[in-house]
Amino acid sequence: MNINYSKGSDPHGLVQYVLSPAKQESEQASPILATNMVGLNVEELAEEFRFAHDYNPRVRKTMTHYSVSLLPGERKSPEEIGVISKAVLAKTGHQDCQYLVVEHHDRKDHHQVQHWHIVTSSVDMKGKWVDDAFIKLRLQHIERELTETFGLQPKPERVKRDRLNLTTGEYRLKERTGGELTKEKLWRSLQIHTADQPSMLMLVTRLKAADISVRLYAREGQIDGISYGMEGIAFPGYKLGAAYSFKGLQRHLGVDHAPEQDELLRRVNLLTAQQCRQLVKQSKERDSAGVPQAEENSTVQLELAQGMLAIAFQVFAINHQAGRTQETAAGVWRLSGKRYISNYDSAAHEFSLTSLDDGGLKILGQFEAEALKVTAAQHIREHDLAAFREMRRIVDMISTQSSVQEL
Repeated sequence: MNINYSKGSDPHGLVQYVLSPAKQESEQASPILATNMVGLNVEELAEEFRFAHDYNPRVRKTMTHYSVSLLPGERKSPEEIGVISKAVLAKTGHQDCQYLVVEHHDRKDHHQVQHWHIVTSSVDMKGKWVDDAFIKLRLQHIERELTETFGLQPKPERVKRDRLNLTTGEYRLKERTGGELTKEKLWRSLQIHTADQPSMLMLVTRLKAADISVRLYAREGQIDGISYGMEGIAFPGYKLGAAYSFKGLQRHLGVDHAPEQDELLRRVNLLTAQQCRQLVKQSKERDSAGVPQAEENSTVQLELAQGMLAIAFQVFAINHQAGRTQETAAGVWRLSGKRYISNYDSAAHEFSLTSLDDGGLKILGQFEAEALKVTAAQHIREHDLAAFREMRRIVDMISTQSSVQEL
Protein backbone atom coordinates (compact mmCIF):
# COMPACT_ATOMS: atom_id res chain seq x y z
CA MET A 1 0.00 0.00 0.00
CA ASN A 2 1.29 3.42 -0.93
CA ILE A 3 -0.29 6.81 -0.09
CA ASN A 4 0.79 9.99 -1.86
CA TYR A 5 -0.17 13.45 -0.63
CA SER A 6 -0.63 16.84 -2.22
CA LYS A 7 -2.56 20.03 -1.46
CA GLY A 8 -3.91 22.95 -3.44
CA SER A 9 -6.52 25.68 -3.59
CA ASP A 10 -8.60 24.77 -6.65
CA PRO A 11 -11.55 22.52 -5.70
CA HIS A 12 -13.03 22.66 -9.19
CA GLY A 13 -9.81 21.56 -10.90
CA LEU A 14 -9.18 18.74 -8.44
CA VAL A 15 -12.74 17.37 -8.59
CA GLN A 16 -12.72 17.65 -12.38
CA TYR A 17 -9.52 15.61 -12.51
CA VAL A 18 -10.68 12.74 -10.29
CA LEU A 19 -14.06 12.54 -12.06
CA SER A 20 -12.52 12.60 -15.54
CA PRO A 21 -14.35 10.08 -17.79
CA ALA A 22 -10.99 9.00 -19.22
CA LYS A 23 -10.09 7.59 -15.78
CA GLN A 24 -13.34 5.61 -15.36
CA GLU A 25 -14.93 2.45 -16.69
CA SER A 26 -17.71 3.25 -19.12
CA GLU A 27 -20.26 0.99 -17.46
CA GLN A 28 -20.02 2.74 -14.08
CA ALA A 29 -23.24 4.46 -12.99
CA SER A 30 -21.32 6.77 -10.65
CA PRO A 31 -17.55 6.89 -10.15
CA ILE A 32 -17.87 8.07 -6.53
CA LEU A 33 -17.42 5.11 -4.17
CA ALA A 34 -17.82 6.95 -0.85
CA THR A 35 -18.69 10.50 0.17
CA ASN A 36 -20.50 12.64 2.73
CA MET A 37 -21.41 15.30 0.16
CA VAL A 38 -24.64 15.88 -1.74
CA GLY A 39 -23.31 17.31 -5.03
CA LEU A 40 -23.79 15.25 -8.18
CA ASN A 41 -21.36 16.88 -10.61
CA VAL A 42 -18.10 18.84 -10.70
CA GLU A 43 -19.68 22.27 -10.31
CA GLU A 44 -21.93 21.27 -7.41
CA LEU A 45 -19.16 19.45 -5.53
CA ALA A 46 -16.67 22.31 -6.03
CA GLU A 47 -19.21 24.83 -4.74
CA GLU A 48 -19.90 22.61 -1.74
CA PHE A 49 -16.18 22.55 -0.89
CA ARG A 50 -16.01 26.35 -1.21
CA PHE A 51 -18.91 26.64 1.22
CA ALA A 52 -16.78 24.98 3.92
CA HIS A 53 -13.71 27.02 2.98
CA ASP A 54 -15.64 30.23 3.64
CA TYR A 55 -15.71 29.25 7.32
CA ASN A 56 -11.95 29.89 7.49
CA PRO A 57 -10.80 32.28 4.75
CA ARG A 58 -7.31 32.46 6.25
CA VAL A 59 -6.44 29.01 4.90
CA ARG A 60 -4.72 29.23 1.49
CA LYS A 61 -4.26 25.54 0.62
CA THR A 62 -7.90 24.58 1.04
CA MET A 63 -7.87 21.15 -0.66
CA THR A 64 -6.09 17.94 0.32
CA HIS A 65 -5.57 15.06 -2.10
CA TYR A 66 -4.54 11.52 -1.13
CA SER A 67 -3.74 8.99 -3.86
CA VAL A 68 -3.81 5.38 -2.64
CA SER A 69 -2.22 2.53 -4.59
CA LEU A 70 -2.16 -1.18 -3.85
CA LEU A 71 0.57 -3.56 -4.96
CA PRO A 72 0.32 -5.07 -8.46
CA GLY A 73 -2.37 -7.75 -8.63
CA GLU A 74 -3.94 -6.83 -5.27
CA ARG A 75 -7.67 -6.02 -5.38
CA LYS A 76 -10.27 -4.56 -2.98
CA SER A 77 -14.01 -4.18 -3.50
CA PRO A 78 -15.65 -0.74 -3.70
CA GLU A 79 -17.01 -1.24 -0.19
CA GLU A 80 -13.55 -2.09 1.16
CA ILE A 81 -12.06 0.93 -0.61
CA GLY A 82 -14.60 3.12 1.17
CA VAL A 83 -13.71 1.64 4.57
CA ILE A 84 -9.95 2.01 3.97
CA SER A 85 -10.42 5.59 2.79
CA LYS A 86 -12.38 6.52 5.92
CA ALA A 87 -9.55 5.05 8.00
CA VAL A 88 -7.05 7.25 6.12
CA LEU A 89 -9.20 10.32 6.78
CA ALA A 90 -9.51 9.48 10.47
CA LYS A 91 -5.78 8.98 10.94
CA THR A 92 -4.85 12.18 9.08
CA GLY A 93 -7.38 14.31 10.99
CA HIS A 94 -9.92 14.77 8.17
CA GLN A 95 -12.72 12.75 9.77
CA ASP A 96 -14.95 15.85 10.11
CA CYS A 97 -14.24 17.22 6.62
CA GLN A 98 -16.12 16.88 3.37
CA TYR A 99 -14.68 14.17 1.16
CA LEU A 100 -15.23 11.94 -1.84
CA VAL A 101 -13.50 8.74 -2.97
CA VAL A 102 -13.04 7.87 -6.63
CA GLU A 103 -11.26 4.85 -8.14
CA HIS A 104 -9.26 5.33 -11.33
CA HIS A 105 -8.93 2.50 -13.82
CA ASP A 106 -6.33 3.86 -16.24
CA ARG A 107 -3.41 2.04 -14.56
CA LYS A 108 -5.22 -1.18 -13.70
CA ASP A 109 -5.18 -2.66 -17.21
CA HIS A 110 -1.59 -1.68 -17.97
CA HIS A 111 0.12 -2.39 -14.66
CA GLN A 112 -2.41 -4.44 -12.67
CA VAL A 113 -2.33 -1.70 -10.04
CA GLN A 114 -5.57 -0.73 -8.31
CA HIS A 115 -5.57 2.84 -7.14
CA TRP A 116 -8.04 5.46 -5.99
CA HIS A 117 -8.18 9.09 -4.95
CA ILE A 118 -9.44 10.68 -1.75
CA VAL A 119 -10.38 14.33 -2.19
CA THR A 120 -11.05 16.21 1.03
CA SER A 121 -11.12 19.71 2.45
CA SER A 122 -8.33 21.16 4.60
CA VAL A 123 -11.06 22.92 6.61
CA ASP A 124 -13.70 20.96 8.51
CA MET A 125 -17.35 21.92 8.78
CA LYS A 126 -16.66 23.95 11.93
CA GLY A 127 -14.00 26.04 10.17
CA LYS A 128 -11.06 24.29 11.84
CA TRP A 129 -7.90 23.87 9.75
CA VAL A 130 -6.53 20.31 9.66
CA ASP A 131 -2.88 20.44 10.72
CA ASP A 132 -0.70 18.62 8.17
CA ALA A 133 2.62 18.99 9.98
CA PHE A 134 5.04 16.12 9.25
CA ILE A 135 2.37 14.55 7.03
CA LYS A 136 4.90 12.68 4.87
CA LEU A 137 6.38 10.94 7.90
CA ARG A 138 2.94 10.31 9.37
CA LEU A 139 1.76 8.70 6.14
CA GLN A 140 4.58 6.19 6.34
CA HIS A 141 3.28 5.04 9.73
CA ILE A 142 -0.32 5.10 8.49
CA GLU A 143 0.60 2.91 5.51
CA ARG A 144 2.10 0.30 7.83
CA GLU A 145 -0.86 0.40 10.22
CA LEU A 146 -3.50 0.06 7.51
CA THR A 147 -1.53 -2.63 5.70
CA GLU A 148 -1.76 -4.75 8.83
CA THR A 149 -5.33 -3.79 9.73
CA PHE A 150 -6.80 -4.60 6.31
CA GLY A 151 -4.60 -7.57 5.47
CA LEU A 152 -2.79 -5.87 2.62
CA GLN A 153 0.56 -6.92 1.19
CA PRO A 154 3.48 -5.01 2.72
CA LYS A 155 5.62 -2.97 0.36
CA PRO A 156 8.80 -4.83 -0.61
CA GLU A 157 12.02 -3.22 0.55
CA ARG A 158 13.97 -1.61 -2.25
CA VAL A 159 17.66 -2.40 -2.69
CA LYS A 160 19.57 -0.29 -0.19
CA ARG A 161 21.94 0.95 -2.85
CA ASP A 162 19.04 2.41 -4.83
CA ARG A 163 17.18 3.78 -1.85
CA LEU A 164 20.18 5.55 -0.34
CA ASN A 165 21.88 6.49 -3.60
CA LEU A 166 25.16 4.82 -2.59
CA THR A 167 27.99 4.33 -5.05
CA THR A 168 29.30 0.83 -5.74
CA GLY A 169 32.28 1.46 -3.49
CA GLU A 170 30.10 2.77 -0.66
CA TYR A 171 27.75 -0.19 -0.99
CA ARG A 172 30.67 -2.64 -0.77
CA LEU A 173 32.07 -0.77 2.25
CA LYS A 174 28.70 -1.03 3.96
CA GLU A 175 28.56 -4.76 3.22
CA ARG A 176 32.02 -5.21 4.76
CA THR A 177 31.50 -3.10 7.88
CA GLY A 178 27.79 -3.67 8.45
CA GLY A 179 27.52 -0.15 9.86
CA GLU A 180 25.72 3.02 8.80
CA LEU A 181 27.78 5.18 6.49
CA THR A 182 28.15 8.94 6.99
CA LYS A 183 26.29 9.48 3.74
CA GLU A 184 23.35 7.46 5.05
CA LYS A 185 23.29 9.44 8.30
CA LEU A 186 23.23 12.67 6.32
CA TRP A 187 20.46 11.38 4.03
CA ARG A 188 18.38 10.38 7.08
CA SER A 189 18.97 13.73 8.78
CA LEU A 190 17.88 15.63 5.66
CA GLN A 191 14.70 13.57 5.48
CA ILE A 192 13.87 14.43 9.09
CA HIS A 193 14.62 18.14 8.79
CA THR A 194 12.69 18.62 5.53
CA ALA A 195 9.63 16.56 6.51
CA ASP A 196 7.50 19.61 7.38
CA GLN A 197 8.62 21.58 4.30
CA PRO A 198 10.44 24.39 6.15
CA SER A 199 11.94 27.54 4.68
CA MET A 200 15.52 27.27 3.41
CA LEU A 201 16.50 29.62 6.22
CA MET A 202 15.08 27.25 8.82
CA LEU A 203 16.50 24.14 7.12
CA VAL A 204 20.04 25.53 7.17
CA THR A 205 19.50 26.56 10.81
CA ARG A 206 18.36 23.03 11.73
CA LEU A 207 21.25 21.37 9.92
CA LYS A 208 23.84 23.58 11.63
CA ALA A 209 22.11 22.96 14.96
CA ALA A 210 22.64 19.23 14.29
CA ASP A 211 26.37 19.87 13.63
CA ILE A 212 26.00 19.49 9.87
CA SER A 213 27.96 22.17 8.04
CA VAL A 214 26.47 23.85 4.98
CA ARG A 215 28.23 25.56 2.10
CA LEU A 216 26.30 27.72 -0.37
CA TYR A 217 27.29 28.45 -3.95
CA ALA A 218 26.18 31.41 -6.05
CA ARG A 219 26.07 32.12 -9.76
CA GLU A 220 25.63 35.70 -10.96
CA GLY A 221 24.99 36.76 -7.37
CA GLN A 222 22.12 34.31 -6.73
CA ILE A 223 22.47 31.18 -4.61
CA ASP A 224 21.90 28.06 -6.68
CA GLY A 225 24.07 25.36 -5.10
CA ILE A 226 24.57 23.65 -1.76
CA SER A 227 26.86 21.07 -0.17
CA TYR A 228 26.80 19.44 3.26
CA GLY A 229 29.56 18.42 5.66
CA MET A 230 29.28 15.67 8.24
CA GLU A 231 31.96 13.86 10.25
CA GLY A 232 34.65 15.64 8.24
CA ILE A 233 33.27 14.56 4.85
CA ALA A 234 31.74 16.97 2.32
CA PHE A 235 28.85 15.94 0.04
CA PRO A 236 27.65 18.08 -2.89
CA GLY A 237 23.86 18.20 -2.74
CA TYR A 238 23.32 16.92 -6.28
CA LYS A 239 25.46 13.84 -5.55
CA LEU A 240 23.18 12.85 -2.69
CA GLY A 241 20.29 12.71 -5.14
CA ALA A 242 18.16 15.04 -7.21
CA ALA A 243 16.09 16.00 -4.15
CA TYR A 244 19.08 17.32 -2.21
CA SER A 245 20.49 19.91 -4.58
CA PHE A 246 19.56 23.53 -3.85
CA LYS A 247 16.81 23.52 -6.48
CA GLY A 248 15.86 19.92 -5.71
CA LEU A 249 15.12 20.76 -2.08
CA GLN A 250 12.56 23.26 -3.34
CA ARG A 251 11.19 21.21 -6.23
CA HIS A 252 10.98 17.76 -4.62
CA LEU A 253 10.89 18.30 -0.85
CA GLY A 254 8.85 21.50 -0.66
CA VAL A 255 11.58 23.60 1.00
CA ASP A 256 10.55 27.23 0.64
CA HIS A 257 12.99 29.90 -0.57
CA ALA A 258 12.79 33.27 -2.27
CA PRO A 259 15.77 35.02 -3.93
CA GLU A 260 15.36 38.11 -1.74
CA GLN A 261 16.29 35.89 1.23
CA ASP A 262 19.72 35.02 -0.22
CA GLU A 263 21.55 37.61 1.90
CA LEU A 264 19.76 36.44 5.05
CA LEU A 265 20.65 32.86 4.16
CA ARG A 266 24.33 33.76 3.85
CA ARG A 267 24.25 35.41 7.28
CA VAL A 268 22.38 32.54 8.90
CA ASN A 269 25.08 30.24 7.59
CA LEU A 270 27.63 32.26 9.60
CA LEU A 271 25.88 31.50 12.91
CA THR A 272 27.45 29.03 15.31
CA ALA A 273 25.89 25.65 16.01
CA GLN A 274 24.91 26.86 19.49
CA GLN A 275 23.14 29.93 18.09
CA CYS A 276 21.31 27.72 15.62
CA ARG A 277 20.22 25.38 18.41
CA GLN A 278 18.82 28.40 20.24
CA LEU A 279 16.90 29.44 17.10
CA VAL A 280 15.48 25.94 16.64
CA LYS A 281 14.37 25.91 20.27
CA GLN A 282 12.65 29.28 19.86
CA SER A 283 10.94 28.02 16.70
CA LYS A 284 9.52 25.00 18.52
CA GLU A 285 8.22 27.27 21.28
CA ARG A 286 6.79 29.84 18.86
CA ASP A 287 3.50 31.55 19.50
CA SER A 288 0.75 29.54 17.78
CA ALA A 289 -1.81 32.34 17.94
CA GLY A 290 -3.34 33.18 14.58
CA VAL A 291 -4.56 36.42 13.11
CA PRO A 292 -7.41 37.87 15.22
CA GLN A 293 -10.56 38.72 13.34
CA ALA A 294 -10.55 42.50 12.90
CA GLU A 295 -11.48 45.21 10.45
CA GLU A 296 -8.83 46.69 8.18
CA ASN A 297 -6.86 49.52 9.83
CA SER A 298 -8.28 48.49 13.22
CA THR A 299 -6.09 48.70 16.31
CA VAL A 300 -5.46 44.94 16.18
CA GLN A 301 -4.46 44.98 12.52
CA LEU A 302 -2.20 47.99 13.01
CA GLU A 303 -0.46 46.34 15.97
CA LEU A 304 0.21 43.19 13.95
CA ALA A 305 1.36 45.26 10.99
CA GLN A 306 3.79 47.25 13.17
CA GLY A 307 5.87 44.17 13.93
CA MET A 308 5.69 42.88 10.37
CA LEU A 309 6.72 46.18 8.80
CA ALA A 310 9.64 46.56 11.20
CA ILE A 311 11.08 43.19 10.24
CA ALA A 312 10.38 43.87 6.55
CA PHE A 313 12.47 47.03 6.82
CA GLN A 314 15.29 45.11 8.50
CA VAL A 315 15.28 42.60 5.64
CA PHE A 316 15.20 45.48 3.16
CA ALA A 317 18.14 47.16 4.91
CA ILE A 318 20.21 43.96 4.89
CA ASN A 319 19.64 43.56 1.17
CA HIS A 320 20.28 47.27 0.58
CA GLN A 321 23.66 47.00 2.30
CA ALA A 322 24.50 44.08 0.01
CA GLY A 323 23.51 46.10 -3.08
CA ARG A 324 20.50 43.94 -3.86
CA THR A 325 17.84 46.66 -4.04
CA GLN A 326 16.89 48.57 -7.19
CA GLU A 327 16.73 52.38 -7.36
CA THR A 328 13.47 53.08 -9.21
CA ALA A 329 13.70 56.88 -8.92
CA ALA A 330 15.92 59.40 -7.18
CA GLY A 331 15.96 58.38 -3.51
CA VAL A 332 13.45 55.56 -4.03
CA TRP A 333 14.53 51.91 -3.70
CA ARG A 334 12.69 48.63 -4.20
CA LEU A 335 13.30 45.07 -3.03
CA SER A 336 11.41 42.75 -5.38
CA GLY A 337 10.84 39.22 -4.13
CA LYS A 338 8.84 36.13 -4.96
CA ARG A 339 6.04 36.95 -2.53
CA TYR A 340 6.46 40.55 -1.40
CA ILE A 341 7.68 43.91 -2.69
CA SER A 342 9.17 46.51 -0.35
CA ASN A 343 9.50 50.19 -1.32
CA TYR A 344 11.50 52.84 0.54
CA ASP A 345 11.25 56.57 -0.28
CA SER A 346 14.00 58.42 1.58
CA ALA A 347 12.66 61.87 0.65
CA ALA A 348 9.09 61.20 1.78
CA HIS A 349 10.31 59.04 4.71
CA GLU A 350 7.87 56.29 3.66
CA PHE A 351 8.18 52.50 3.59
CA SER A 352 5.65 49.94 2.34
CA LEU A 353 5.20 46.18 2.09
CA THR A 354 2.90 44.63 -0.54
CA SER A 355 2.14 40.97 -1.30
CA LEU A 356 2.39 39.69 -4.86
CA ASP A 357 -0.32 37.03 -4.55
CA ASP A 358 -4.07 37.59 -4.68
CA GLY A 359 -4.39 38.09 -0.92
CA GLY A 360 -3.96 41.84 -1.19
CA LEU A 361 -1.76 42.39 1.89
CA LYS A 362 -0.50 45.96 2.03
CA ILE A 363 1.15 47.81 4.90
CA LEU A 364 2.19 51.46 4.74
CA GLY A 365 4.55 53.18 7.16
CA GLN A 366 6.02 56.61 7.89
CA PHE A 367 9.31 57.42 9.61
CA GLU A 368 8.79 59.79 12.51
CA ALA A 369 11.86 60.77 14.56
CA GLU A 370 13.72 57.77 13.05
CA ALA A 371 10.95 55.39 14.18
CA LEU A 372 8.86 53.53 11.61
CA LYS A 373 5.15 53.89 12.38
CA VAL A 374 2.40 52.04 10.50
CA THR A 375 -0.22 54.31 8.94
CA ALA A 376 -2.41 51.76 7.14
CA ALA A 377 -2.77 47.97 6.97
CA GLN A 378 -5.04 45.56 5.14
CA HIS A 379 -5.48 41.83 4.51
CA ILE A 380 -3.00 40.43 7.05
CA ARG A 381 -3.32 36.66 6.83
CA GLU A 382 -2.19 33.66 8.86
CA HIS A 383 0.69 32.62 6.59
CA ASP A 384 1.99 36.19 6.32
CA LEU A 385 2.10 36.57 10.08
CA ALA A 386 3.77 33.15 10.56
CA ALA A 387 6.41 33.93 7.93
CA PHE A 388 7.36 37.24 9.52
CA ARG A 389 7.42 35.79 13.03
CA GLU A 390 9.97 33.22 11.87
CA MET A 391 11.89 35.91 10.01
CA ARG A 392 12.03 38.04 13.16
CA ARG A 393 13.70 35.27 15.16
CA ILE A 394 16.27 34.74 12.42
CA VAL A 395 17.03 38.44 11.90
CA ASP A 396 17.29 39.03 15.65
CA MET A 397 19.84 36.25 15.86
CA ILE A 398 21.99 37.37 12.93
CA SER A 399 21.82 40.95 14.23
CA THR A 400 24.00 39.83 17.12
CA GLN A 401 26.68 39.07 14.52
CA SER A 402 26.40 42.33 12.55
CA SER A 403 24.08 45.25 13.11
CA VAL A 404 22.02 46.72 10.27
CA GLN A 405 23.40 50.13 9.26
CA GLU A 406 21.16 53.06 8.60
CA LEU A 407 20.35 53.80 4.95
